Amino acid sequence: MRFPVSKKRIGWGFLALNTPQFAQTFISLMVAPFLTPTDLGLVALAAGVMLFFENLRDAGLQEALLREENLTAELLNATTWFLFFGGCFWVLILLLCAPWVAVLLKAPALKEILYVLAILLPLEGLNRLPIALLMREFAYRKLFFYQIIPLLVSVTIALLLARKGWRYWALIYASIVAAIIRTLLLFSVHRPGFKSDWKSFKRLILFGFHIVWQFFLGWLNVNALRFMISHFLGVFTLGLLSFALSIGWRPFTFLSFPLLKMALPCFAKFRNDWKALKQAYWKFFKRAVPAAWLLASVIILLIPPFLPKIFGPQWEGASSLVRFFALIGAIQSLGWLTPELFKALGYPQVISKLLFAQVFIGLLIYFFVIPHGLKAFLSTFFFLELGFAFFNFFLAQFFLER
Repeated sequence: MRFPVSKKRIGWGFLALNTPQFAQTFISLMVAPFLTPTDLGLVALAAGVMLFFENLRDAGLQEALLREENLTAELLNATTWFLFFGGCFWVLILLLCAPWVAVLLKAPALKEILYVLAILLPLEGLNRLPIALLMREFAYRKLFFYQIIPLLVSVTIALLLARKGWRYWALIYASIVAAIIRTLLLFSVHRPGFKSDWKSFKRLILFGFHIVWQFFLGWLNVNALRFMISHFLGVFTLGLLSFALSIGWRPFTFLSFPLLKMALPCFAKFRNDWKALKQAYWKFFKRAVPAAWLLASVIILLIPPFLPKIFGPQWEGASSLVRFFALIGAIQSLGWLTPELFKALGYPQVISKLLFAQVFIGLLIYFFVIPHGLKAFLSTFFFLELGFAFFNFFLAQFFLER
């Protein structure tokens, strides 16, 4: 069977699927000279809260659509309305929770930020299905152009507002404008009707529940750490770590995110052909891991010395952290493909159980380690990520060779 993702499509896939992530990181770095670590710390906290609600709204439906064999217009309509009205519901919950979240995280300004960002929940909900349809057809070139226009507009807005002293609000308003433009553009891909197939939709949502649980565990693993660091070590330290993550680790998400999004429908296509599935797995693996270690080498050797010169002396403490997170990103690449392999084969529960164990063990250890300082946290983080990466890799090998 022919491998469905050509080198040209992979190239467009990396551009298209990375654009939203690139936008967040690129805009943050562009306005960093006009902000303080506390500003970026607030934005990081808000992003964590919003990601939690976005995962609840999405209900794992994008992944379910990527592996679904028979998509009808009625099923697509049901998915669209579920995402939109689900987003409206979660807006109400977020507005009620925002004051409590701000108190819990000791960041009073977070309440107003979340009030404004709430509009993104129904708005971005309308984007999920058109993006999934383009990905199913490997139409990454079209998707890229739907993504790049909002990026260009949001960069301009963020820079103008940041230079005028709007601080973290420059990033907040830029993200909202980008979401509005992206929604209008993607509306041309799928215009929903009112006739819906809710019976077939149940099949999607049952699969999606496992994805939601996995997203929640991933969110918990990252954002519970943010909350603990903010509580025990302060928002300044959180801002410093967030900046270092943007430079040292975020580039690996630019590499892994599109790779995994392309791997899922590809693995699903070969789920009944075991030999072709193994070949597809190794084709993706041989592209991903060497690229990850090459990227880590470039970041570690070239970037840290220039950080204070480019972004200001307030970020000098991030240089060693950038090297650390680059190494972590390369190590994690060993286990990138394992979740997509099991999801494509219809066994998301395996990954759900695995993630639960890893997150529970990790957070329990971090809860006792973080109060002892940043150095203790980083040492523990390294050894845990090393162990998890090797376990995930060997789990995939055991499954493919059985």
